[in-house]
Amino acid sequence: MSDVPDYDREEYSVQGFVNEYLDSRISAEGMMCWQRPGRAKQLYGKSCASLSLYFCISLLQNYIGLDTFRISSLARQTIPRPFRVVSIEESGRRPDGHSSSNPHDRGSHLRSVRYTLERKLGDGRFGCVYEVKTERKERFAMKIEWKCAERVDPRLGMEILVLRHIRQNTVSPHYVDFVDRSSKPGYYFMVTTIVGPNLEELMRLRHNKKCTHQTALGVAFQVLAALKDLHGLGFIHRDIRPCNLNIGPGNRTHFIYLMNFGSAAVYRKARRVRKPRENVAFRGTMPFTSLSSHNKKEQCPKDDLESLVYTIVQMCNGLPWINEKNEDSVVAQKKKVREDSDTFFRVLHPPSMRAILTYLDKIGYYDLVDHDIVKNLILKAAENEKFESLKACDFDWEDDSDSSFSSTSMRERF
Repeated sequence: MSDVPDYDREEYSVQGFVNEYLDSRISAEGMMCWQRPGRAKQLYGKSCASLSLYFCISLLQNYIGLDTFRISSLARQTIPRPFRVVSIEESGRRPDGHSSSNPHDRGSHLRSVRYTLERKLGDGRFGCVYEVKTERKERFAMKIEWKCAERVDPRLGMEILVLRHIRQNTVSPHYVDFVDRSSKPGYYFMVTTIVGPNLEELMRLRHNKKCTHQTALGVAFQVLAALKDLHGLGFIHRDIRPCNLNIGPGNRTHFIYLMNFGSAAVYRKARRVRKPRENVAFRGTMPFTSLSSHNKKEQCPKDDLESLVYTIVQMCNGLPWINEKNEDSVVAQKKKVREDSDTFFRVLHPPSMRAILTYLDKIGYYDLVDHDIVKNLILKAAENEKFESLKACDFDWEDDSDSSFSSTSMRERF
């Protein structure tokens, strides 16, 4: 065993060792927190070959010098190439995430689903996202949320609720499909169809970190349609910004997907609007959130549309307060935009954009938002720029003449 490599302990794992030397697999539950071999036996006495497991642990202790070791769940550490294979077995569940009420279906339709980690797609405050592959070679996105004692209700619960309602009531092309979910000792996860990079990542590829105003208006047009469906079902997003808007995968790069519903809330239920709370904590991302959120007021559908305005300005002009840390300064600049908007909107046809903000500022919490008014103002801005159709316009990343978004650079980056 003298050929055992000297692994970097920060990147080493039981799973990586098993993949390279024992050619076997360990369930993802075993990635959580193993303190000693006795604990591993307690966890896996019924599901793993004890001798093989003890053999792995002994090798780790003898050749790497770890008497006790902790392995963080899935993605807390960097995964070295080649990627570790992690299997997550979910008995009694179909790959589409629905359970069967017929106990006789348990052995046929409901079987274990194994997801293999392919690559990390992103990190967040509460977890991370991986591209995964099933045994049928189907590719999905797995979103993982770490469990936390201070956070009783998992944010993934709201995401699953929203995505299920969307698919049960609409055929909107701007949302991913919910596939599967589960809870493990140290984390929750859900599986959805996969999408392409988000708009913030795409803008970083541009030499000036900005996109054209045609692309910004085209994005606004699609996101407005997605929000109309979301608001129609009684939900509000509360965190509209470029990194929560993704393009589609493969040949669906013309579609914009609304993502990340961890901050979403129920605004209306059974045709009754929820009574606003008196004291509301700040919710959203400071550069993009609405004035109501800054003022600690309950958000409603019009606040999502205000965030959308800030989003498209950031995409093509850049927000003057994007790097500002002082909230009072951000609020003052957002109020100033209402008075002097020509410099702020520039190529986005200031009269139309100013009319959108004016309309939204007049709407109260209980008032219905007319999405068609905002849509017509966006179309008016596009008409002023001689854009024939926002629905059919090419986005910057679809323009073959733009070297920033060439197929080669996109493939290397994503």
